[in-house]
Parts: sequence; C-alpha cells; structure tokens
Amino acid sequence: MPQASKVIPFIIVLILFLGFQGLFVLADQCKTAEATAVAFTRAYYGLDKDVNRLVCEKNRVDEEGADAVDNFFHAVSTEAQAMGHNLNYMRSQLMKYHVTAHKVSDTEVDVHIEGTRKRCINPLYTLVGKLFSLGDTYAFDQKLKVVKEDDGWKVCGDLFSPAAAKAIYGNNPI
Repeated sequence: MPQASKVIPFIIVLILFLGFQGLFVLADQCKTAEATAVAFTRAYYGLDKDVNRLVCEKNRVDEEGADAVDNFFHAVSTEAQAMGHNLNYMRSQLMKYHVTAHKVSDTEVDVHIEGTRKRCINPLYTLVGKLFSLGDTYAFDQKLKVVKEDDGWKVCGDLFSPAAAKAIYGNNPI
C-alpha cells in the first residue's frame, strides 16, 4: 500500500498536464483575424501554395476565371527567371512584425501588418543570416482586409496583381 501512495501524485500531475495541454491546443486553434493576417503574410512572402486556403472566395479566381494564386506564382517565377534565379530565390521569411487591427464590423477587420523580412532560399541560410547579420533585410507594410467566411477568417483585396509579383522581391533593402 505505501507504494501506491507514492505514485498517486505523479498520476495527478500527469492528468493535469494532459488536460492543460488539450486546453492549450484548443485555444491555439481559435483563429482570429490578426492570426489569419500573419499566417497569410508568412505564406505570401514564403511563396507557399497554402496561401490559397487563406484567401477569400471571390479573390481565388481572377477576372478570366483562372486561379489567381497560380497566376501570381507564375508571375513571380517569371520575374525570378528574368533575374537569372528560380522561384526559391524570391522567398522571404518574416523576421519581426507588428500587427494592428481595426474592427469594421462583426465580419470585417482591417489589419495593418508591418515589419522586416529576410531572403529565405533555404531556412538554414536565413538562420545563419540572422545570427551573423548576413544578407539584406527588407521592410514590408501591408494593409489587409480580413473577412469572416463560413469556415473562418479569410484575406481579401488586390493581393496577386502583376505589380505585387514584381514588388515581392524587395529592391530596397534596409
């Protein structure tokens, strides 16, 4: 019987740990407009195809009915090839950012996100560049309209224009 009394506190701590861990996972899954804007900005500058799930329904296709995200990636790839690089050279990783939000209505929020990003050809390249202050750092400043759709918050606006494809490279390092 004395053996069981020594094990009970460990079991209680384990149960509490698992319970709190479950609560933290659920709390993390509650998406907000700000979190959606940050996830979109990371995917946008990281040239991640996952950006499509963060875009509102009306912006997923362009005026010709083609996939706007695919057209954007093709335009960025063309811009990279014109400079003698491939698409991966155009990728960036957010380094520091600041988010402010202004609630317009229950289903619409204007989000302003600004900060710095660094070239991310390879995540290790970005880490080494950050540690040793190598490579250029680029400023970004985006104003995003985030709307609530059926399955959560989505980003709307003219995000995938040809001008945006040229601007993603960041010709003005800080």
